[in-house]
Amino acid sequence: MNIFDLVRLLGISLDNAIEATTKNKGEIQIALIQEPKQLSIIINNTISSHNDVTKMMQDGFTTKKNHSGFGLVTVADIEKKYPNLFVQYRQNHHWFNLTIVIIK
Repeated sequence: MNIFDLVRLLGISLDNAIEATTKNKGEIQIALIQEPKQLSIIINNTISSHNDVTKMMQDGFTTKKNHSGFGLVTVADIEKKYPNLFVQYRQNHHWFNLTIVIIK
């Protein structure tokens, strides 16, 4: 995987987690799990309201004022470039979970 794509992927993911937790003084949990055949990056953050993940991945979706809303669209574009990259989003009552898996 190109290092610039990885940095962009992580930058967007961490920026979204920080933005989601700033207003309500929430929590962010990050885990890096290195295994012989894959690297998993898990970013969990608390949420104060639920958004439909499908809508979040559409062009122009944003929760920020005066923002273009291309973050998760860019993540999806990066994911399409690499057949060994998998990105999964989940939400439950108070947490948003992002799992990034890179198969070696």
